[in-house]
Amino acid sequence: LRHNLRNEVGVISGYAEMLQKRNADENAAYAGKIVEASDRLMTPSETARKLEANLDTSPETDSIDVVPIVARTAARTEERYPDATVSVTTPESAVAESAPRLETGMWELLENAAKHAGEGPNVAVSVRVDAAGVVIRVSDDGPGLPEQEREVLVSGTETPLVHGSGLGLWLVYWVVESLDARLTVPE
Repeated sequence: LRHNLRNEVGVISGYAEMLQKRNADENAAYAGKIVEASDRLMTPSETARKLEANLDTSPETDSIDVVPIVARTAARTEERYPDATVSVTTPESAVAESAPRLETGMWELLENAAKHAGEGPNVAVSVRVDAAGVVIRVSDDGPGLPEQEREVLVSGTETPLVHGSGLGLWLVYWVVESLDARLTVPE
């Protein structure tokens, strides 16, 4: 399904881009809206690919220093979203029972913040070690997570009336759950 959807959306987007270039009138604006809509359809397809890849990984964990994962993901976010500023505060090391899929979850959180926190977003990532283990906190100066998204993440369930708008935060939820960790969403 993902492969077929991606191919067909690629065709739609390609033809719409050609129309946009050929027309300088109102039709170019319509073609532009088609391109934007097809781009929005591609995002869930990519996230579904990541979900599939992460669900197929071994459930085993190992002692991993999460500091390099956080630093790498933050650098990648600033590279991909140059208007975003990502500050990182970590100890020298923070070893936790984890797996490489943690990086996928971190990327989803940081990308979500960089994309949805407004113009020139400031994203902060902190890592600390306490008696309970390693705590990774991601925050931004955006409008915050909509109540419906928060409710879905906190409860871990969706209904026809209460559901999330995308797969990215679900991917984070599943990564965290698969690592036998805990996800909290501040009010």
